[in-house]
Amino acid sequence: MYAREVERPAGPSEMLADLMQTFNISSAELALRTGWGINRVRALLSDNLSLTREMAVKLEDVFGVSASTWLKLKHNKTALMLIK
Repeated sequence: MYAREVERPAGPSEMLADLMQTFNISSAELALRTGWGINRVRALLSDNLSLTREMAVKLEDVFGVSASTWLKLKHNKTALMLIK
């Protein structure tokens, strides 16, 4: 059997960065839309802040991606890190 390199799954921070770029939303704009401080947005983007259920709901309101999808991304990324 051949070993295969598995690509690291996208987590909430990667998806958030992609959506912000797609919708042309700055960190400041996201902070306004969610009611978060700019430092919270930056910490989430840099993967220095763990996504909570409440945060996932706010992101659903802004981007239309369900809160459960955001939380699944977090869970999948965490599970892979534990396996390694």
